[in-house]
Amino acid sequence: MHLQTARLRRTLLDDGPGRVYVTNGAIGGFDILAGAARDGGLDSVVLETRKAPASLIQPWMDEDLTEQLRGGAAIRDGASTEPIVLYEGDVAGAIDKFPANLNVAVALAHATGMWEDTVVKLIADPAADQTKHTITAAGASGTYQFEITNNPLPDSPATSGIVVDSVITGIRTIAGESGVSV
Repeated sequence: MHLQTARLRRTLLDDGPGRVYVTNGAIGGFDILAGAARDGGLDSVVLETRKAPASLIQPWMDEDLTEQLRGGAAIRDGASTEPIVLYEGDVAGAIDKFPANLNVAVALAHATGMWEDTVVKLIADPAADQTKHTITAAGASGTYQFEITNNPLPDSPATSGIVVDSVITGIRTIAGESGVSV
């Protein structure tokens, strides 16, 4: 699976035809991380994402987990629920298991070039009313930590609301328009 993903990524992103533009989406800091990663300057990149549990339900999940993420188990048992680590692994696995939830992992790995070495941790957090991404990177270039907290898109809580504006800003930049108004 990972070999196919790497081959597809290389074909689509590196070999053309044409150009691919990657937007920052729900996170930022790519410029400094891309620079830090040059010439092997980063040894580790970790993305921890916390989202509301109901926004993370996937078709492959069993009924018990799905009910727990919806909050049914907590309501039935009268107990509060603790955060659940739903995924911890590489970017390819994150794409496979949570294709609509972890696009930030793809953008981060693209910026650093660390597709196999970026660790992704996805947490379903009952206390999360916003999406929180914590990026930690370290190596010979230095140590970097970013924390981004976004409001979810009201019509699609699996996505951060800022993504729409980020994509529009990226398109305006490609078109040669200034993305900043003073």
